[in-house]
Parts: sequence; C-alpha cells; structure tokens
Amino acid sequence: MRSGHYQTIPLCYDHHQGQFSIHNCKEQFEAMYGTEEELLHRTLKEIKNIEQVNNFFNLKGENNG
Repeated sequence: MRSGHYQTIPLCYDHHQGQFSIHNCKEQFEAMYGTEEELLHRTLKEIKNIEQVNNFFNLKGENNG
C-alpha cells in the first residue's frame, strides 16, 4: 500500500534514485540516515517547528498594528 502525499520524505534526486539512494542501497541508506519512518517523523517535526515560528511572527506582527 502506498503512503499518501502527506507522508512523503523530501529527498533530492541522488538520495531518491541515485547511485547511493533509498531505492538502490536501502540498507546502507537507512544505516546512515535512518528508516523511512524515522525520516518521516523528523520531517513532520521540522514542519511543525517552521509552522510554530511562522505563527509566532504572524501574531507578533498583528500586535504591532
């Protein structure tokens, strides 16, 4: 079963399909960077952090108006 678009790990071409990639060298890739599940968790955590920072600055801007 394929994951939805919101469960996607952002990878550059080399890490997605290149010579040393998640598709061509999965065991080595995961040993170096983590499992797909771990990478997804890190990605979602970073997105949440970015959203919190954006919300902070948006609210701060509204208070100055």
